[in-house]
Amino acid sequence: MTAKQKQWARLAILVLLLIVAVVWKGQVYFSSWQGTVTQIVLPESGENGYVVVRDDKNRYFRVTLPKTQLTELREGDKLGKDRFTLGVKILEKAPPPSGPTIH
Repeated sequence: MTAKQKQWARLAILVLLLIVAVVWKGQVYFSSWQGTVTQIVLPESGENGYVVVRDDKNRYFRVTLPKTQLTELREGDKLGKDRFTLGVKILEKAPPPSGPTIH
């Protein structure tokens, strides 16, 4: 393989990797969804944790959120992400758990 061919091969690989990165990020940016929080994972250390969200089609999403936002959530809350945004918002809070009351 000549030096010119090696240079073209490297350029082709770089362009392919760039296309893959753009498509992957585009899926995140252009998608919209709504779902119910099924699991909350608080970080032991650091600032970010994640929630697992299930949508109406029984697809599961792992959504990374800052620790401050995670503490406001509980299982059963409805979250949503609009198209062309990266932020997640709370659409509906779950009712408080109805356990036995102590008098």
